[in-house]
Formats: sequence, C-alpha cells, structure tokens
Amino acid sequence: MARGVDSAIERRTLMKKVIVALSLVMSAVGMMAAPVTKMFIGTWKLNPAKSTFEGVPVMKSQTRIYQDWGGDLVHGRFEGTDTQGTRTVTEYVARYDGRDYPRAVLRSDTIGTIALKKVSERQSEFTYKEDGKITITGTRTISGDGKTSTVRYGGKNNQGQPVRAVLVFDRQ
Repeated sequence: MARGVDSAIERRTLMKKVIVALSLVMSAVGMMAAPVTKMFIGTWKLNPAKSTFEGVPVMKSQTRIYQDWGGDLVHGRFEGTDTQGTRTVTEYVARYDGRDYPRAVLRSDTIGTIALKKVSERQSEFTYKEDGKITITGTRTISGDGKTSTVRYGGKNNQGQPVRAVLVFDRQ
C-alpha cells in the first residue's frame, strides 16, 4: 500500500512542477520561435538494442511523446524504466527558440531547464541546465523515411562525471 501512496505522491509532485513550468511558458513573452516541425511530433519507443549508454543508467524502455500544442509550443513527455526497475519521467513545454524553459524530472528536488533549437526540418539541438549550469547538450535527428529518431548527447552527471549516449527510437 505504501508503494501506491508513494507513487501517487510522486505523480502529484511531478504534476505540480509541470503546472508551474507550463504557467511560466504560457506567460513568457519573447522572440518568435521556429514553428514546430511535424517530423518531430509523435510517439517514439526506445530501441535498446540499437542504443548506447556511457556513464548514465541504461534504459530498459522509454516512450517519448512529443505534441504540438499550437503557438509554436511543443510538449515533451518521456516515460521509461531503467535496468534497475526505476521509473523515469521527464516533462516540459517549450519552443524551438533557444531559450530556457522549465523541465520537470520525477524524484528531482529541482526544476532544470531545456532549450530547444531547430537546425533543419529533420534536426534539432537541445541543452539541459541544472542550477543555471549546462549539464547536457545534444541533437535529435529524424531519419529520411521519418521512422527513426536518433538522440545523441553528452555532458556531465550530478557528480561531474562525463556521460554520453546515443538513443535510437522507432516511430509508433
């Protein structure tokens, strides 16, 4: 029973963070963002056999859902499980304008940020920050046939150790 209560508390805490993040995004007035590219939108499932992880927990599964919320806003929600069985959830609402937007992470005491930048119709760049410091930078590329999304990133974990990963996702 305690596990269910903990899970409900975690969901409530995450939703509070998302509501705060969404409020900040919706109230932000800034420069025009690049329109959301239709190629980025959709549901994507991790293909662990084609993915590599260095210095980060290996993901057993992950589903990424990207939604176009209009007004150049994209909502990203990543849900998964690592090989230890730990549930992972990350959520944000942002524009492809290179500016920092709040990013909520389940079981995290802080709200980090994400900055998105459209490079082309099939590629974007992203930057994660914690406490204003860059922790991760990477790219997301959609294959020519639109069926595969490859996320490449590198940076440092909370202990300052180097991390790198190549995550391959299949469109659902």
